[in-house]
Amino acid sequence: MDVTVYVDRNQADAPDDDSFRVWVISALSGNHSNMSISDSAELSIQLVNSDQMTEFNVRYRDKHADTNVLSFPVAADLQNRTGLLGDLVLCDEVINREAAEQAKP
Repeated sequence: MDVTVYVDRNQADAPDDDSFRVWVISALSGNHSNMSISDSAELSIQLVNSDQMTEFNVRYRDKHADTNVLSFPVAADLQNRTGLLGDLVLCDEVINREAAEQAKP
């Protein structure tokens, strides 16, 4: 599987593009009976801080708080034709906080 991952990050200490690519390929290699992933896939990942994530969460979910991840999948028919998977918005502050609370590395 050929996966193109675009990463937009604000934090200098964020994982590198190769790490994200490995994680995405790992996630996509599982059993996905409800979706068809072509041999070539494309995904965009944006890393944001807590304030930015709160803005996204208000705009798209009408929830006035931050969250760990928001996903914006591409419609299935377009996904099947193009390999575009969609966009992920990740908040490293929330992910790190939740990992610490749950004693996860």
